[in-house]
Amino acid sequence: MLRFVLVNAAHMVIKYLKLVRRLGKHRAIVAIARMLAETIWTMLSKRIALYDEIGSLTEKKIESMRMRSIRPNVSRYVIDIINIIKNHNISSMSDKLFS
Repeated sequence: MLRFVLVNAAHMVIKYLKLVRRLGKHRAIVAIARMLAETIWTMLSKRIALYDEIGSLTEKKIESMRMRSIRPNVSRYVIDIINIIKNHNISSMSDKLFS
């Protein structure tokens, strides 16, 4: 089961590496899976915790997806212009349009 998970993870990563050109697709997958296994073994044997350093990026992405689901295909710029028009604030609208 672990081998299956490691190979599937390697398939996901393989398109981003130059290792494929050098070794070929199948050998690169095995090499990546081995690197993952060694990393996992080292972390477990030395009791090193995994720190997810992209938590803020994940939160930003989720917020972006939420905003797109509320108003699909509408940029923030267009939403600002619509709000200004609704409020009939013409001077702010001209500043926004020509800035």
